[in-house]
Amino acid sequence: MPEIKLDVGGILDRTKSLYGLGADADLARFLDMSPSGIATWRRRQTIDLNLLVERCMMSPSPKTGQINLHWLITGEGEPGFEPINLFIRQAIMEATVEQLEEVEKRVIAKLQAEGVKIPRDSIDHGSDATEP
Repeated sequence: MPEIKLDVGGILDRTKSLYGLGADADLARFLDMSPSGIATWRRRQTIDLNLLVERCMMSPSPKTGQINLHWLITGEGEPGFEPINLFIRQAIMEATVEQLEEVEKRVIAKLQAEGVKIPRDSIDHGSDATEP
């Protein structure tokens, strides 16, 4: 079987970029290992892919959410998930926020109907807010 040559530096740099990590020491903390371990990977051009993939799969990227492992390993494609998944996730988030705001309005109205005084500045709905 032919040996696959990995660009270890590229993999490490893409991981740092994906998670907003500046230095190799930050990456080492993210992977729960010593900075000298990262330096060894770079020097020897070897990497513990199981550790890296496991950690990345347990930690959604703040930039893209889920990660594209093909991109992480090869640099080909896009770092995040498919646009349809992003669309679905955004729709769910918007629906959830709208539902929570509606529940909050009903709770505030019920409390006000029961005579509870709620300071105007604790209600963050602008002109929608009413006082008893």
